[in-house]
Amino acid sequence: MRVAVILTLCLVSACSSSGKQVHARQAYWERIVEAEVPIGTHRDAVQKWAANRSIHLAYSPDNHELHGPLEYVPVNDWMCKGWSLTLEMTLDSADTVASEAVKTYGNCL
Repeated sequence: MRVAVILTLCLVSACSSSGKQVHARQAYWERIVEAEVPIGTHRDAVQKWAANRSIHLAYSPDNHELHGPLEYVPVNDWMCKGWSLTLEMTLDSADTVASEAVKTYGNCL
């Protein structure tokens, strides 16, 4: 019983430290995006910003969205190999940013 409890605590600890790393990188990108391409930025300026940072953003005209990968964060835990950080922006009718989010997607079992 004691071994099971210790093993569980070790696994939770490993996942917790990996999660902190992913959340820290997500917070970093949220600050960068908010500061450098805030709500109201025109699509052309967003595309130029992305190109300068070697970020490939795809435009979906059907739903007026820009989206693309920002970074892959490898983690060392038993459940996940890493997390992808992705930028998703919705544009309004004037082709300016109406909303923006940095999303995480895990490469997990």
